Amino acid sequence: MKSQRTKLGRTKKYGENSRRWSPVILSAVCIIMSTHVFFRYPEITAEENSGSKIDLGVIRGSKNKEGAKKLSETVSIVKQEGEKEDGAIVGSKGGAWTAETHLRSYGFNVDWGLMEVLESSCREIEDSRIPSDEDKWHQYKNPDPFHPLINVWIAPQKKYINCKVLEVGCGVGVYVDGLKKENAKRGRTVIGIEPNPMGGTFERGRAGPKQLPINFLDGNLESIVELTKRISQEHLNGEKFDLIYSIEVFEHMPLDRHEDAVQFLAGLARKNTKLIFGAGKPGQSGIGHIGGRRVNDWINIMAKYGFIQDKEKTRDAVQTMQEYNHRVNSVVYIYNGGP
Repeated sequence: MKSQRTKLGRTKKYGENSRRWSPVILSAVCIIMSTHVFFRYPEITAEENSGSKIDLGVIRGSKNKEGAKKLSETVSIVKQEGEKEDGAIVGSKGGAWTAETHLRSYGFNVDWGLMEVLESSCREIEDSRIPSDEDKWHQYKNPDPFHPLINVWIAPQKKYINCKVLEVGCGVGVYVDGLKKENAKRGRTVIGIEPNPMGGTFERGRAGPKQLPINFLDGNLESIVELTKRISQEHLNGEKFDLIYSIEVFEHMPLDRHEDAVQFLAGLARKNTKLIFGAGKPGQSGIGHIGGRRVNDWINIMAKYGFIQDKEKTRDAVQTMQEYNHRVNSVVYIYNGGP
């Protein structure tokens, strides 16, 4: 009985303490919940946004007011006839997307296998220019099997890290940013093409990649040729790109403009430029797919403009990629100088 009374006494005492502290705990929970609600990103519906521009900088948590202003202005620029001014659906009928379309529809959509394919391509290109008696890209080795830096990539001299890279349809810039992220890679020229200004990583100056907010299909074939010349002169000192890639982008273009788009790629390629290319097939699900083609059709079009399929490099690349559509649609080409 004594132990029972003790247990009951402790239970009673615990209950009294619980009642004493309950208001304090409740107040703390209320403060936390109200803080969470206060700092949430605002949910903007099409009705709330009707007749106004979306403040994309607020939605994304941006502190760059000027960048937010630029981004908010793009929604009305690319809005297609009959569409609502909601960044989440801009491009649903094909054509250019906004940053909000990318992020709301697919998130950052990173294929880490593709990232490795792109980075290893840059290392291979850079190694090819390094004299045989100097260090190239290599992985760190250590006799201690548990050393945390084993297999970390060790860079050569910075003057050799100078790969010139172009992504066509770069979205919010995940891959182009990765190719220039570390300090050792700052000497690379990494450019992404996306018709609408994306902000974000493209606003980091020399530390980040550069975006060209252009629509190279706006004009005729002659204007495309002139555009490639201007890009070469203004951004590459008259040279061409070493690596070009475009993954799941050209299906957003009309079928009758595909050859113009490939000629644009050819205008920016040099002898032996590596092209990693994949686009959606007919019937493939997605937002704004208006120009699906089969892989063999793309191979034939690419060959017409000097891009020749490399089967071995294609095999190695797609076996590293992780996304299903990337694996089944992508092909690696080498530019042979054109027809």
